[in-house]
Amino acid sequence: MIKKILSVGIVVVMVAASYALYLYNLPAKTAAGASADITMSAEDLITKFDSDPEVATSLLSDIIEVTGTITLIEKGELTSIIVINERITCEVENAQIDSTITTGSQVTIRGIYSGLEEMFNEIILSKCVIVKQS
Repeated sequence: MIKKILSVGIVVVMVAASYALYLYNLPAKTAAGASADITMSAEDLITKFDSDPEVATSLLSDIIEVTGTITLIEKGELTSIIVINERITCEVENAQIDSTITTGSQVTIRGIYSGLEEMFNEIILSKCVIVKQS
């Protein structure tokens, strides 16, 4: 009887360890090759967040594609922060930013919704890609 219990216990531990290893090795979600779960203008997205506080938690990890006007660009070593319509903060790799992307430009950016920064009431998009600029 003890051998059966021990055998079952070992099998359960091995299955759990295998599943944990599988989850650990899953590739990270990226916005580069994925289609957007939500596509809208920056103004509509801001209005949606302002009118419904539950949206901030229900959209976590969704891929959002947003179109708006660049109001700020902060360059870092590897990534830059592009702020759209003063309320949507997008983290973009520096390799995607060229000289045509300036403050006041219209841009469409796709990124993973990471949360709402409550102090400044900013919508945070990470791992962003620039889809279109004009």
